Amino acid sequence: MNPDYAHLVPGGRLDFARLGRALTAVAERPDCSFRMIARNAGVDEITIRRAARHQKVSAESYLKICIVLDLNPFDCLVKQEGVSREYTTVAPSKKAG
Repeated sequence: MNPDYAHLVPGGRLDFARLGRALTAVAERPDCSFRMIARNAGVDEITIRRAARHQKVSAESYLKICIVLDLNPFDCLVKQEGVSREYTTVAPSKKAG
């Protein structure tokens, strides 16, 4: 398990507001638009506009949008409050021997 993100896994959730902010920032560039992002991602423009409004999109659409935006998909993963720290540590690997 990737130790940089392991602490986010138990009870973690996707923060669609982060995706929406990143999407809007890219779409506001003079050489870009929601339509262009949609075409490059292979999703419809309605999906892009939904994501820009911080609404949920499918996992497939989420990953395609992240690829087009050059956004690490894990950057939108956030820890949900109230999750026990007990489950957020990674056990050390055992050496074969």
